[in-house]
Amino acid sequence: MPRDTLLIAAALAVFVQFLVLPAAAQEPSSEPVQILSDGAALQARFYRAECDAMCPTLLLIPGFPGSERPDVLGLGERLSADGLHVLVVNPRGLHQSEGMMSFFHTLDDIGAAFDWLHDDAVIQRFGVDTTAVVLGGHSFGGGTTMAYAARDPRVRAIVSVGGTDHGVLIRKYQRDAAFRERVRRLVQSALAPEGPARADFDATWRDLSENQDIFGLQENAARLADRSILLIGGWEDRNVTMDEYMLPLYRSLREVGAEDVTFQVYHDNHGFGQVRERLANDVRSWVRQITGTNRENVAHAAQQEGQAEVNKATARRWFEDVINRRALDALADIYALDYVHHGPEGREIRGHEELRAFAASILAASDDRRAIVDQQIAEGDLVVTRFTSSGHHTGPWQGLSPTGEVWTTEGIVISRIEDGKIAEDWEVIHISGM
Repeated sequence: MPRDTLLIAAALAVFVQFLVLPAAAQEPSSEPVQILSDGAALQARFYRAECDAMCPTLLLIPGFPGSERPDVLGLGERLSADGLHVLVVNPRGLHQSEGMMSFFHTLDDIGAAFDWLHDDAVIQRFGVDTTAVVLGGHSFGGGTTMAYAARDPRVRAIVSVGGTDHGVLIRKYQRDAAFRERVRRLVQSALAPEGPARADFDATWRDLSENQDIFGLQENAARLADRSILLIGGWEDRNVTMDEYMLPLYRSLREVGAEDVTFQVYHDNHGFGQVRERLANDVRSWVRQITGTNRENVAHAAQQEGQAEVNKATARRWFEDVINRRALDALADIYALDYVHHGPEGREIRGHEELRAFAASILAASDDRRAIVDQQIAEGDLVVTRFTSSGHHTGPWQGLSPTGEVWTTEGIVISRIEDGKIAEDWEVIHISGM
């Protein structure tokens, strides 16, 4: 078959497969566990993955007022079905966890859960790889896990999904009467006896007000600068907004020298209900990458998943490493020396020097740009990747002055892999917001 025909067929296959519903995953194994924190029994659930030896483990804290099962955005079930242990813990005073909820209690509870994962009996029982324990959470849980990590140097990797910067929250609470009343009504509706939470409302907010150096994330950016961090936000999130919470935190981290910060943004709201499968896939890929279990041993990946999966992982590296991690030095590992890119309107990029200049111009034009791999198909030496990339237009781009508007690119790129590197690309894109 001529190559042009093959490329067109592969691109069409993306849209055909996009319409096919995925097969149901095997029911993951999970069990309730009990963790003690200052004598209080915490409600927790361990989602056990099937792996040959020790598994990386993600410790997750739900958003307020906790989770009944518990789980966080379905990540326990999804990630444990794909090789990652997940421990989900309700802090004190939430659902069936004993005691009273407070921000200080929550920090202690996170520490107790982290210590529990490092207990010899737990390691042997569940197969926990203690060199690959990642801390994370959603909303209230995302903010408190980052605050905890700032004070525990043992935590080397953090995932915050729509995580609340409680320093920003309390300052808005203090200055905005309407916001203060909305928050008070929402929190009190979750308190016992009507709701699943037990807390002293006034004391809890007083703790935040008096301890912004502990619970504020921008205030703790320097303490987090040496960690691997995955920040996940939603463009339509009205609770933890991009402008008030997510972007200022990302910029604070970058300003103090944080180098390993990945910022993933979806077109969804605070519940991430429309993108949960994609979110789980992105978290899984990031955890595997930073724990050394993904793409670092190509021979093992080829044996376990087949060469097609290795080629797909190689094709994703432009989006994951160059765009999201802003790692221009990775280009030499990803692309062949005689690489050729065939872009829209006959544009071509040849070799590492031209490619590096092009990548640098994209990053300079948008300081918060992030890419999502929506779908991939691989056959032979070809990989078809459908992607979405978004960010604010904050710097000059091909003669256009920055507008500050969101700039979104949707496209399909077909990559030819040769000797483990991308040798040639064909790309079609649609840009909006410029």
